[in-house]
Amino acid sequence: MKIEDDDLVTFYPDSGATIFTLEMIRLYSVHLQRLPQLSLTWHQRLGHRGASVFNFLVQNKVIDCRSLENQNQCNVCHIGKQAKLPFSISDSVISEPFQLIHSDLWQSSTPSASGFKWYIVFIDAYSRYSWVYFLKSKSETSIKFHQFHQMIKNVYNASIKYFQADEGGEFIGLIPYLQSHGIIHRFSCPETPQQNGLAERKHRHINDMAHCLLFQAQLPSHYWAEAVQYAVYIMNRLPSAPVKNGIPYFLLHKQTPHYSSLKVFGSLCYPSLIKKSDVKFGPRSVPCVLIEPPGIIPLSSTSSSDPSLLSTSVSVTSQPVNPVLPSNNAHLMVTRIKAVISKPKILPSLLATTCEAIQITPTSYTEASKSSVWVHAMSEEYDALVHNHTWDLVPPNRTHNIIGCKWIYRIKYNSDGSISRYKARLVAHENRQQEGVDCVETFSPVVKPATLRIVLTLAVTSDWDIHQLDVKNAFLNGFIYETVYMKQPA
Repeated sequence: MKIEDDDLVTFYPDSGATIFTLEMIRLYSVHLQRLPQLSLTWHQRLGHRGASVFNFLVQNKVIDCRSLENQNQCNVCHIGKQAKLPFSISDSVISEPFQLIHSDLWQSSTPSASGFKWYIVFIDAYSRYSWVYFLKSKSETSIKFHQFHQMIKNVYNASIKYFQADEGGEFIGLIPYLQSHGIIHRFSCPETPQQNGLAERKHRHINDMAHCLLFQAQLPSHYWAEAVQYAVYIMNRLPSAPVKNGIPYFLLHKQTPHYSSLKVFGSLCYPSLIKKSDVKFGPRSVPCVLIEPPGIIPLSSTSSSDPSLLSTSVSVTSQPVNPVLPSNNAHLMVTRIKAVISKPKILPSLLATTCEAIQITPTSYTEASKSSVWVHAMSEEYDALVHNHTWDLVPPNRTHNIIGCKWIYRIKYNSDGSISRYKARLVAHENRQQEGVDCVETFSPVVKPATLRIVLTLAVTSDWDIHQLDVKNAFLNGFIYETVYMKQPA
């Protein structure tokens, strides 16, 4: 067959046959485009749900298409649903100490008593023994690592082979030093703490124990560095699950640690003082708190001795501290008065036991009516309300917002702790009032301490006479401009 240029087709049959020439229709090229699969279209209609939900609808004949076999062909799912792959457990084998050292930094929001804000921890992957160094800024990281590396070489006569840390700037600066000493630095990928999980987990162990030690000793938070150091000291001497309950101290030093030297963190102790004076009958010791082995600090509330007189000594007698008063610094509500005036510090004897009479304040009218002193207090309050024409009796109306009332009881004390007065107040339920209808402000105006100090300053500078007086039921002399409907007290 031959196709001519003028769209004529000529057939050449076998020899001896007739040749036929046929006129054909003009030929055109056809381009086919593959239509998207119907299952992928339904996948897009259903908001890119997973294959399990999609195939469930197909099996129940809710939609008419084939099952979605490969969801990876949808580019939108890759862009909108991409997640981190799970991390498998590391199968690397550590056969000797200092083969791999993990390290990481931790920052405290409160500076320590020595001005530290950071600590860096170094962990031996073989024994899980930890070392902690404290820093005042992150720029000291290289200095602390140099100290740690020199200590490893001098004390253990060993060298570090691998160093695992993140890509923080403080560790990037260590690269020249690591390369010069033949230490291979393993970087963690950004935002991937799993690759340095040993150090991340160690932070939690250390901080959990340090928190418990501070709460146990009832020390302020700026002693967190001492608590962290004590926690690391204890953890190095306790069995560790990752090394099959082996003791890090034993795995590194090949010696069993002595637990008899451990003391309770925050225990009361009496160290010997360094004799710096000729006073023969001066104190030979002061009460102190044991906060780290073997460091000690003087108790500011029980001793006024110069801390420089103390020395690190084995002559220390210690005993647990039994706090007299439990510390509770939680305040449910902070008022303007509490924000500027603090309570005086209570300085009882360390081993004293205090007890005082407890006056129970009633919480309901039923309880108060059983006591004559509270009945008299309620009578005084009611007489004052009537005398000041606080209310007018009117018939109730359903259209009015009628609120309830209750009695509030309080005991007023003198400066010496004796009872001055039993006070009872009849108050309305302000939670039932509607702002803008029957109330605008629901509190009594109180003079700010700053205003009071200004007035006293003016009086002193102008040589004025100051007179103080107390007005009973002073709030009843005020005026309210809204009409409030309240039920009568029961």
